[in-house]
Amino acid sequence: MQEDERDRRLAALGLVLYTPDSVLICRLCGYALQPKSDCVIRHLADKHAIPKHMRDGLARFIRSLHLPDPNTLPLRPDWSPAHPDLASHVGVACRHCTYRTTSADLITRHLAKAHDRRRQGKKRDWLYDEVIQGVPELALQTNWIRRTGWLETFDRANRGVLVRLAQLPCLEGGDLRLNAPRPLRGYGTAYRYFDPFLAP
Repeated sequence: MQEDERDRRLAALGLVLYTPDSVLICRLCGYALQPKSDCVIRHLADKHAIPKHMRDGLARFIRSLHLPDPNTLPLRPDWSPAHPDLASHVGVACRHCTYRTTSADLITRHLAKAHDRRRQGKKRDWLYDEVIQGVPELALQTNWIRRTGWLETFDRANRGVLVRLAQLPCLEGGDLRLNAPRPLRGYGTAYRYFDPFLAP
């Protein structure tokens, strides 16, 4: 199969073959796929609802590419430009070695196993002394947060207003007031939300 035809077929499935490493990348998800044909087919079917007729013959095609496991490839050098087809994730680096991850659970396990570093007593912020952080809020770097995109959605949001929006309506007969961080043209600075059950 010619390269142009191969690339067209992959592009129709939302995939791209990155060379020179021969890594199959899902453009929709922004990460490299395991090269096992059943993993690729399941990913396309389950995550992106690619119809079966478009996946026909894909197993044989993937096997013919002889792709390596992406986990065996060396990491890209530090300060490399962003890859056009890979998603960027903010994570943490171990202060004691070169280990990196985007998971608070994994870095905690790594510190305990590799460096015998654990939380002492009731100190809650011990982890921040052991890692180099990409963002100040490691708790927000979970797989669920990354999949849903909430961190990007609420970037620079006024969290005080978000907290007020999440509160239950006032049951004492008063209304719930939310103050905007600055006046909005034509609307003033205060908004009122009335509990419909208390409305006359």
